[in-house]
Amino acid sequence: MKMKIHANEERTAKLEKQIEKENKRTDDINSLSDYMQSDEYLEKSAKEKLGLVKENEIIFKESK
Repeated sequence: MKMKIHANEERTAKLEKQIEKENKRTDDINSLSDYMQSDEYLEKSAKEKLGLVKENEIIFKESK
């Protein structure tokens, strides 16, 4: 009986760690989702993916 109790306690501890890990992952996903809806993200994406720039902005490119 003691072995069963010990095994269940270990399983419970392992599951609690997994729950903590998943909660952190959920928080990270929510933070990323909030960032992706921000103006900062939209501006960065427009610059990187589409090559758009703001008016009066100077772009420097490295020569190859």
